[in-house]
Amino acid sequence: MKISLGISISDLGSLPGSRPGGGGGTLFSFNSSDTSQNSEALACEETANTARFKSSPSSTPVAIGDVIFRELDGVSYLSDGYWLSGINGAWFEIKGDGVVLSTGSCAEPISKFDSTTEPAETGEGLCEAVPTDSMFKAGTSSLTVGDIIYMNIEGTETAAPGFYRSKSLVYETDSKGSGEIISIAQCSK
Repeated sequence: MKISLGISISDLGSLPGSRPGGGGGTLFSFNSSDTSQNSEALACEETANTARFKSSPSSTPVAIGDVIFRELDGVSYLSDGYWLSGINGAWFEIKGDGVVLSTGSCAEPISKFDSTTEPAETGEGLCEAVPTDSMFKAGTSSLTVGDIIYMNIEGTETAAPGFYRSKSLVYETDSKGSGEIISIAQCSK
């Protein structure tokens, strides 16, 4: 028995509720932001608490080429723009028919820099010290007041309160143990 729908096979993908690539593949749930934004930075400020559905497994991060839908039955795509993913706290960009065009991390990369790693009680004499070990911070390796200094690359252990030497600088971290730089002094050498 043969049934004719009066529509070519290539046009089936344009029917409402159809999925790119044709057919009814399984969709996987994950959380994303509620609305799209105009930039990665704005997407990263959102909260990922709205269920969405994608063409790749729930346990994997959103990837370029994934197709993202608003509902499990795959009827409507997410609109164009930047979204926050709840899987790994990264942003993803939708461009046309729910297809992920680009992705990126919301967290700043951790940078390594040369430094002493044992805190001194004062900065006096530290300009003579040689920074032979490494410390870590978010963003670039340039130090500024307000940066958080870490003992490990994972960013889980903050620098103890005290003074440290890095290249031509002596920097001080706060007395609360948060690892925040509260002062920086330039060494004369």
